[in-house]
Amino acid sequence: MNFRVSDTFGNVLAFLRCFPNPYHHSYALGRATENGLHHVNFMVADIHDVGRALHRLRNAEVPIVFGPGFHPISGSVMIYFLDPDGLTLEYSYGMEEFPEQGARKPETYEPTPESLDSWGSPLDSNWGATGEIEVV
Repeated sequence: MNFRVSDTFGNVLAFLRCFPNPYHHSYALGRATENGLHHVNFMVADIHDVGRALHRLRNAEVPIVFGPGFHPISGSVMIYFLDPDGLTLEYSYGMEEFPEQGARKPETYEPTPESLDSWGSPLDSNWGATGEIEVV
């Protein structure tokens, strides 16, 4: 599928970009005890969109499960929250971009909380919740 590894999080996650898409990752594969979807990310156009979303989410009493924070791995500012069905969603801004030629080699980040968020945002136990999927 023409994916390139951008970085890894220990031996737990591999962040992949679908070449020639320049963004740090459009997909990540991780080790888990069962198959599942961790979250869906929406990249926003402006860092202020993340800040405005924070206040809208708080005003609407939407559960914020991680953030706001800064992902050192991708270089993005982020906030994670739960949708009405319990699925984890993310808004992010500022993801690292790779050139088609001469891209840097992948780095391995230690699997620590600081590698996920250098700002130190608390991580809610519902981060990565996938909600209920109804089959009709």
